[in-house]
Amino acid sequence: MKTVIISIKPKYVKKIFLGEKKYEFRKCNIDSNLFFIYETAPVSAVVGYALTGKFISTVNKMWEYLNRYAGISESDFYLYYKDKRIAYAYEIKQVYKFAKPIPLEHFGLKRPPQSFCYLKRRK
Repeated sequence: MKTVIISIKPKYVKKIFLGEKKYEFRKCNIDSNLFFIYETAPVSAVVGYALTGKFISTVNKMWEYLNRYAGISESDFYLYYKDKRIAYAYEIKQVYKFAKPIPLEHFGLKRPPQSFCYLKRRK
């Protein structure tokens, strides 16, 4: 299994840890079921990780199925998927928050991922 770090805005990270956001939406397929959560500025560090499952659907059907657990507004959802037909959602099955945020350097990264990045295995 590949290891991934995924960038998420602070307002959504908070909702994930509170259990209000049960799906993380992306425009592409991510080949992993374990996501390290990188909270963007001002925290700018990895704050936890999530075990996930995948849900793939058309954009309109996805909103119909998942809107109660999306953790985002309908307008933000459709703005994010503008001009897309297929949507990817990653169900957050379990989430773990670290006691202290971990700097990206610990993961061998010099800058944060734009959306997500796969981590290379250390030897």
